[in-house]
Amino acid sequence: MENAELKPKKLSMQNTKKELLDAYNELVKKLVEKEKGQLKPEKIVEQKRQKEIVDKVQGLNLKLIEQTVESLKTEHLKFLEELKSRLYSELEKLESIQQAIEVKERELKEIFEIEKSAYSLAALIEAQNQKKEEFEAEMNEKKNTLLREIEETRARWEKEKAEKEAEIKERLKEEEKRRQREKEEYEYHFKREKQMARDKLEDELKKREKEFMEKLEQMRADLESRQEVIKAREKEFAELKARAEKMDAELKAAVDKAVKETTVRLQSEFKNREELLKKEFEGQKNVLSTKIASLEKLVKDQEAKIAELSAKLDKAYQKVQEVAIKAIDGTASMKSFNDLQKILSEKTGGKGD
Repeated sequence: MENAELKPKKLSMQNTKKELLDAYNELVKKLVEKEKGQLKPEKIVEQKRQKEIVDKVQGLNLKLIEQTVESLKTEHLKFLEELKSRLYSELEKLESIQQAIEVKERELKEIFEIEKSAYSLAALIEAQNQKKEEFEAEMNEKKNTLLREIEETRARWEKEKAEKEAEIKERLKEEEKRRQREKEEYEYHFKREKQMARDKLEDELKKREKEFMEKLEQMRADLESRQEVIKAREKEFAELKARAEKMDAELKAAVDKAVKETTVRLQSEFKNREELLKKEFEGQKNVLSTKIASLEKLVKDQEAKIAELSAKLDKAYQKVQEVAIKAIDGTASMKSFNDLQKILSEKTGGKGD
């Protein structure tokens, strides 16, 4: 159907120069309309596909990294709060033990006051030593129990810390693998789209060149046909000239002039048509070259954007590691633990005195 629409009107030697130009302009107009109808839908589809790929890369990794950081932050805050509660609980136990010690000391004091009035000094000293030994044994047992509980708490904390570190490392490792995989998939699809577009433009250029060569061959065939007609007319003029040898010189000059003008006119028309077709081909070739340059620029822009996204993702990945390390270090919780050790040391030192 399209070939039928693009088929030019049949021309002959009887057509005027205006009719030839009108037929040529009509053919050029139909070719331009055909080109627009073929290229515009493909260009729209290609732009849409490229936009979807870019939107996918821009919106994916940063959002997921933010969610991962928030999740890790919440989990570590919860873990630190639990550890803080445990340390406060142990401190309360220590205060309870201290209060019990004070109660026992008051009881001993009361007992010693009563025994002063009933026993001798030797009996009082013996009773005091016995009570002191019992008290020291009880305190040592409570102290050892408290130390065991503290060590158990510390061991549990170290174990949970190691588990959290391993979990964070595994998550970061999986995130890096997923990010690398998505980057490779994007680069693969982008290169594939780029090659397809390049191949398509090359095919289109070859097709245009083929059509131009076919038109040029057709014009050459038309020229040869017209030259045959010219030769026939020249032969006819020669015959007329032979018949009119006896005519005057003016008639002979008129015949020669007519032959020359006809030859020059036909050659001029062919030259004009050939130049117009060459200009049309150069114009189409420049349009396709511009499209290729535009696509190559788009490729460079996309590659620069990929490099920029990779740099942003690397910075985000480093930031996640810093946040995770700070959360694991647990500066506040370690300070609480050191304060607890200081209190225990002071209590132990006070009893020794």
